Amino acid sequence: MKKTILLNKFNSERIFTLKRLSIVLGIPPEVLLDFSETAVEHYHPYIQTKGAKKRKISNPSEALKAIQKKISKKILSLVPLPAEILGGRKGMSIKENAKIHLRQPEVVTIDLRDCFPSISFKTVFDLFRNDFGYSKEVSSILTKLTTYRRSLPQGGVTSGDLVNILLIPLCGKIRSIIRVGNRLSLWVDDITFSGKNVHQYCQEVVNIIQMFGYRTRSKKVKVMTNNHPQTVTGTMVNSKVSVPKKKIEIYLSDFRNKAVSDLSTSGRVIHTSFINPVQARRLKKRIAVR
Repeated sequence: MKKTILLNKFNSERIFTLKRLSIVLGIPPEVLLDFSETAVEHYHPYIQTKGAKKRKISNPSEALKAIQKKISKKILSLVPLPAEILGGRKGMSIKENAKIHLRQPEVVTIDLRDCFPSISFKTVFDLFRNDFGYSKEVSSILTKLTTYRRSLPQGGVTSGDLVNILLIPLCGKIRSIIRVGNRLSLWVDDITFSGKNVHQYCQEVVNIIQMFGYRTRSKKVKVMTNNHPQTVTGTMVNSKVSVPKKKIEIYLSDFRNKAVSDLSTSGRVIHTSFINPVQARRLKKRIAVR
């Protein structure tokens, strides 16, 4: 992956010793050392199945999770992010991400392939060492505490923060390509830009993504015009923010065929209400008459 140079203007404290890291995080040095050396034992990997999709999730133990929360709060969350990077930020949601691209002539979405596992131990170490300016010892400890089997774990508390920080230079480059006046957002591994004739930037953006060491899903580069359904992070953005009609019909079909539990149905109604309350009221009525 291309070396990142992004935090040279970030006025953060340079941490050079384990003792100082311990003070910053409020965690005893022996605990940090112990967990950094045994971190692999503190993960519980499993395969998450969602429809036809399968994704490997590596959940940290509660103890390691507590340490990662401190790293996130005391170090990673202090990094200023561009307005275009929204994933995992306080007050942001898939709805807010979708609203950015509401009523646009064209919407382009690009998925980064295997974004988390593609970020290596070395990439994270280099971030702490070269960009935060920490010592080798501190950088090594932090990297061991935030990676799993030499890459970024999907499920780690700090993984989202690290992805956001590492995507800063890519975000800036894409912004320069698609020009002022067009809209851009990054939601973890989902990149969306919209505006007039933005399809012309697709290949250049894909090339830049690959130059930065990431891969794209060829079938997941979508160009959507406003005379067809436009979806951003699973949310319709043609004329108003809403749940796609096809998804609503799936909800109703699953309910009618008792394919999901009452709890799951309730969760789907709550999600629909969050995205579009009017749509949720209609969904409730249709469920009630079944």
